Amino acid sequence: MRRPCRPFFARFFASAVAALWLAGCVHLPPAPPPEAVTPPAKPAEAPSGPYFTKLLPEQFPAFNDDLPKETLSRAIDRSLAYLKSASFRLHQIGGASYSRDFLIESLEDFKRLWKSAPDEKSFLESLRRNFDVYQSTGSDNAGKVVFSSYYEPTLPARDKPDAKFKFPLYARPPDMVDIQLKDFNPKWEDEKIIGRVSGNKVSPYFTREEIDLDKALAGRNLELAWLSSNFDRLSLHIQGSGRLVFAGGVEKRAQFAATNNYPYRSVGLILIETGAMNRDEVTHERVRQYFEDHPEAGEWVIAKNKRYTFFEIKDIEPDSEPLGTIRQQLTPGRSIAFDPQVAPLGILAFMETLIPSAAENGKLLGVIPAARFVVLQDTGGAIKGPGRVDLFAGHGPQAHTLATNLWYPGRLFLVIKKLPAPAR
Repeated sequence: MRRPCRPFFARFFASAVAALWLAGCVHLPPAPPPEAVTPPAKPAEAPSGPYFTKLLPEQFPAFNDDLPKETLSRAIDRSLAYLKSASFRLHQIGGASYSRDFLIESLEDFKRLWKSAPDEKSFLESLRRNFDVYQSTGSDNAGKVVFSSYYEPTLPARDKPDAKFKFPLYARPPDMVDIQLKDFNPKWEDEKIIGRVSGNKVSPYFTREEIDLDKALAGRNLELAWLSSNFDRLSLHIQGSGRLVFAGGVEKRAQFAATNNYPYRSVGLILIETGAMNRDEVTHERVRQYFEDHPEAGEWVIAKNKRYTFFEIKDIEPDSEPLGTIRQQLTPGRSIAFDPQVAPLGILAFMETLIPSAAENGKLLGVIPAARFVVLQDTGGAIKGPGRVDLFAGHGPQAHTLATNLWYPGRLFLVIKKLPAPAR
């Protein structure tokens, strides 16, 4: 999806954790301490490296997996399709360097083992014998990784504006240009800038304030759809993809197309900084209500986040999910967003954390341990460094509850086939 940002309001604050306990569920594991759940107002800089530590076999996690096996096979197939078509340089992990072809071979070998191992014992023995495991050093160089979640919201929309539906979604503007800096100097391999062409000059693209308040894109026939809530539009910009329900029940997907590439700024933190809310008051629904009660103030607050997302409208195929950065469909519960400058997209990982549990109607039931194999398939503006992971939850009420209530510490491990010993 390459969404502009992952963590949303409820994921920033300990009040989300309090809601889990107020739900009245029994047999919950202990909640993380407040400092583990609530990030500082100014996030700490990610460690500069090394990002991963190679483990001895006796240090491996248990590798219990809590999801159906076929979902991982499907996710791996999508990573293989990406890697086989991607241009790829050697990527260093834990002191070793891996080529694209070797990472493809690693995924293929793991998938064969995953599908053919006669029992759990044989699977684990073969995994320890043939694969290396690297643990993320996390945000503190001690392995602490914070997990959040994102999903595909379902929102009412119209193809023309009216008194209620007056907040447009825009297509990628034709004057937006991507400049790959590696074309000018190889040392900028992973860097790019996004701007607009004005005469013979390239300028930074319009900010959210210029687009939404100053109407910089109005009258250019870029409106794809219209939403009834500025909050819904912000939510869609953050999630990066959504299902739009038009008049008559016609459902389409608003798929991520681009951003203006400005850094993301948390609207929740802006509300705290301005004194509109206390830190422990900020949740997804409280912010929604604030925007409804104070629409002009809400517009001003949202505009302080300069980052803007552009979309394209797509038909929704049966059982389809939005595309990740790898340009393949994401797999709910198996696809994660991670920083591609820390580890290459497409590779296999294993995660351990706590996740919210919800009924089919989305009612929050409690918190349960989660351990599973996942695949790095997406990115996000706020998912930087080795200490942040964002789990794709899918769509529907349960996905909404997971995505708006997950902010827990845990551990992340990369799983890669052993490199062969030197022949000479």
